[in-house]
Amino acid sequence: MNSLPGWAKMDRFDVNARAASENPTKEDMRQMMQSLLEDRFKLRVHREQRQMPVFGLYLLKPVKGGPQLKPHNLSSSCQAALPLPAGGTPAEKMVGLWPSGCGDGTERRVSKYVLREGGRDMTMSAIADWLTGSGESDRPFLDRTGLSGTFDFVLEFDSESLGREGVSSAARDDSGPTFMEAMKEQLGLRVEKQDGFIGIFVVDNVEYPPAN
Repeated sequence: MNSLPGWAKMDRFDVNARAASENPTKEDMRQMMQSLLEDRFKLRVHREQRQMPVFGLYLLKPVKGGPQLKPHNLSSSCQAALPLPAGGTPAEKMVGLWPSGCGDGTERRVSKYVLREGGRDMTMSAIADWLTGSGESDRPFLDRTGLSGTFDFVLEFDSESLGREGVSSAARDDSGPTFMEAMKEQLGLRVEKQDGFIGIFVVDNVEYPPAN
């Protein structure tokens, strides 16, 4: 499809469903959602590579990230959720302790202007995908670090800073570093504007769901 119909961009839907298992995994939930979209919305998509403006992620120092990007400790269990760190724990000490689950990123607002994003046991490619999917940027991120293995990270920044780097503004109370500053200082990553090939989903068909 050249473009999505208006309702697909504007309408909201409530989903009530029951899993076959009492404790469905994240992959189970994804499969159930995929089945629902295919059945109720007649959704069909395909994936293709397209060249577009991207942000490339590069290491500032060879083979090493910043203080809030650390190799995942393989002895740290991902089988059970970790307890939430005590309030007031510095972000650097939260790496590997937050978020509670593994394999995906999460975010929470810690103040009026400061957003915290983090993940555990994630490849650098997965971290790039998370930063893309978080919706804080108008460009997708591509991993250019060359790092292998999995990592834990915590990133705190002014959520209103993207798109206005270098624009003079009055200092605000409770404001964190800009996104670009946080990437450098906290994760040890340089963000570079460039063109790159990235896989995207193209919608071939979608239909408004019938009434129950």
